[in-house]
Amino acid sequence: FDLIDPQRYNPSSYVFRSFYHHYGHQHADGGVSPHLRISEIKNVDSHTDMERWGFTQQGPTAMVFLPADYRVGAEVLMGSLFTNFGILNNPDADGVPQGYKLQSGETLRMTTGKPTGLTCVNQLASLNGERLRRFATYDVRSPLATQYHEQSAEALDAARQSRAIGDRHGEAGHLQRAWIFESQAYRDTLKLLLDVVATTVLYFVLLIPFSFLIERLMFPQRTALRTVLVATIVFAVFAALLYMFHPGFKLAHNVVVTTTAFVIVVMTIPALIMLLLRGVAMLRAIGSKQIITQQSEAESAGVVIAALSLAVSNMRRRRLRTGLTLLTITTLVMALVLLTTSAAFDFRILEPSGTGLASFQGLQIYNARDRRQALLPEMVEMYEGVLADKAGILRRGPVSAFNPVSPVLRGELVGAGVRHGRASVSACRRRISSTVGQIDKHTSQTTMATHQRKDVIRFPRL
Repeated sequence: FDLIDPQRYNPSSYVFRSFYHHYGHQHADGGVSPHLRISEIKNVDSHTDMERWGFTQQGPTAMVFLPADYRVGAEVLMGSLFTNFGILNNPDADGVPQGYKLQSGETLRMTTGKPTGLTCVNQLASLNGERLRRFATYDVRSPLATQYHEQSAEALDAARQSRAIGDRHGEAGHLQRAWIFESQAYRDTLKLLLDVVATTVLYFVLLIPFSFLIERLMFPQRTALRTVLVATIVFAVFAALLYMFHPGFKLAHNVVVTTTAFVIVVMTIPALIMLLLRGVAMLRAIGSKQIITQQSEAESAGVVIAALSLAVSNMRRRRLRTGLTLLTITTLVMALVLLTTSAAFDFRILEPSGTGLASFQGLQIYNARDRRQALLPEMVEMYEGVLADKAGILRRGPVSAFNPVSPVLRGELVGAGVRHGRASVSACRRRISSTVGQIDKHTSQTTMATHQRKDVIRFPRL
């Protein structure tokens, strides 16, 4: 594939396959490739990791290995949550992901249809749209994801208009903008899904003390076995209600994993409490062994138990007040949960303000980390396309092949200004060519003293 991530256009990073020198005479290539990298392979039906998969990638060329005799569709995820994102899931005509299904020993070559920015945006938009529509059926919404999805659709419309008038660079820019918005929409929809599933586990954990509280207030029992039995019945009833009304079970791709997470949390909390109590008991045993201290602890524990018993008895006698208190707490919790999904904030997307007239006659762009390093070729081509009709462009290169340390132009791209028109641009190109010829002639006549000084190259004003 040939997907270039615009978020990797960093002028301060080393370019992949560019030579640079480390201290201690160690040579290494630590450059950054702008191509989108494969991150993982998932099951298209459950969106979980597939077993026994792998891939190898070198620049724009990648090979993915799928499990043998495994007919479940596979989807290829590219990028990460911190960069632009891409998914190859082989959607059908309705946009439903089908995945790639291969027989043992079968090879599928995708060189005939390389995924472009438009393909990546369309597949992401299809996936995000399907998730948002499904969330909306259960009254689960994300204002951020919806806004980014709508902004991506507007950018796609602008790209189609640019393509209709033959503006190739404008089309590419709008596609990159749509890709950035759709990647952010993917992150927000995924975050919303994880939040919904996490609240399911949290509510199940809170049902445990709630069940014992209901047992103490409504159905008090005298034996521990009956208490546990009644609390279990209350837990099962409210768990069934939670299963009916909470969207986490409908949106979760694997209910077994959600249940397992709940069991792990429930088993971990008592273990932590036991460790804490045991540690506190050991510290108290070491610090105080006198009978008076033990009696005071016993008395304080008795006071606490008596206070709890008095509170429970008062709540039993005043059932109306207790019911109103529980209703108030339940209403506050429901209001808190419902208000977290409301659009109670301003949504703003920073738009590019455009480029004004510069106060100088030229523009230099170089690697901010090390000026000896080049820029990404894709970045230079992007500037060349944007400034093709506005300025003269000169790439940095060796001035003389016989003297590699001779002075060179300090910049990958030199612009001549916008307000002087095409005639001035042509004149500037001739002056730049003349200047390069003078530099070449000068460096061929210099000696080793050239290494000891810095030549300043100035372009004549137009």
